[in-house]
Amino acid sequence: MIKMLNPMLAAIEDPPIDEVQGWVRGRSFPREKPLIDLSQALPSYPPAAQLRIHMSKLVLEGSMSGYTEIGGIPQLRQAYAEEVSRFYQTRIEEREVFITAGCNQAFFLSMLTLGQSGGEVILPAPYYFNHRMTLEMLGMSPVLLPCRPKSGMLPEVKLAEMLITPKSKAIVLVSPNNPSGTVYPARLIEDFFQLAQDHGIRLVLDETYRDFLNPEQGLPHHLLNLSWQDNLVQLYSFSKAFALAGYRIGAITASPEFLDQLVKVMDCAAICAPKLAQNSALFALKNLDHWREGKRKLMNLRADSFGKLFEEENRSRFRLSTLGPCFAYLRHPELGTVSYEVAQTLALKENLLTLPGSMFGPEQESFLRIAFANVEIDSFPEMMNRLKNFAPEV
Repeated sequence: MIKMLNPMLAAIEDPPIDEVQGWVRGRSFPREKPLIDLSQALPSYPPAAQLRIHMSKLVLEGSMSGYTEIGGIPQLRQAYAEEVSRFYQTRIEEREVFITAGCNQAFFLSMLTLGQSGGEVILPAPYYFNHRMTLEMLGMSPVLLPCRPKSGMLPEVKLAEMLITPKSKAIVLVSPNNPSGTVYPARLIEDFFQLAQDHGIRLVLDETYRDFLNPEQGLPHHLLNLSWQDNLVQLYSFSKAFALAGYRIGAITASPEFLDQLVKVMDCAAICAPKLAQNSALFALKNLDHWREGKRKLMNLRADSFGKLFEEENRSRFRLSTLGPCFAYLRHPELGTVSYEVAQTLALKENLLTLPGSMFGPEQESFLRIAFANVEIDSFPEMMNRLKNFAPEV
């Protein structure tokens, strides 16, 4: 009976990507018009061949079926600490690293460590829907910080400060952003960190797509060179660049005091991240820098190609709002029509699967999210053609 279920959970929307993929589940598609799935930022490539060979050997080891230390195997924690130290030109210690079963779990564990029912967390909108869902499951209140299309969907520090109350526990930033693709300037991230410091709350920085940033643009921020331990929780995923999404492996960088409490949550949630995934991530960090760099270039080429195609060959009434690693945020032309209906019609009539902006917060009805990480560049012209079929220029 429904009354016997958790009412907070019952009030939360169904998993958005699963709902959208349900529109096409079980359908067959003609050869001349196959499904183009732009709903999820799942890499189109498998893990590196040498990593797959290594994983096949690991599977044969009986010890891979066992538990590890709750916070992850020491070798991986140390290797990731060295990785972060190199990337940000700083020094991170093993005791400041915690390994999780993916970045979604990293966020869930962090939120449960930070606050309790009744607490508030500031979320820039559009937001990553799993962040809002997590907060609502925990009885915490997401306080939305609207981001304006005219500013490139960048959150504003002054507006955020007006939202801080005695109940505030954290500010969440995602950069490169999901869903907009926007890369936050280093100075903006650092200003938000200063805001968190000034008010005695934490900045939770989700850098799932960090590996796809262009190094020529400099460091994403300099927070880890500051006195960061009391106010920063940094999240990372091995899923994207290393194509380990289904193996569920992520990481948290935070103070030892924070992680000493988080270990209690992890022990109850999963005991530890999968041992096979941990050892696979360790191999990747030690052996696949060159391979990862190739994937960074690939994703940047896809983003550049997508932007150029929209600039030069767009014959539809869709407009490109923002663009970045893995994602584009499109403004759809159907004024007065909710984005859900636009996305569903594209799926049913054009075999083009996108996510409606409404899944990323209020005031997003004019947008669709395009996740081009899992499609090849040669599919882009056909995608443009289907957008034109739906809403041709007049």
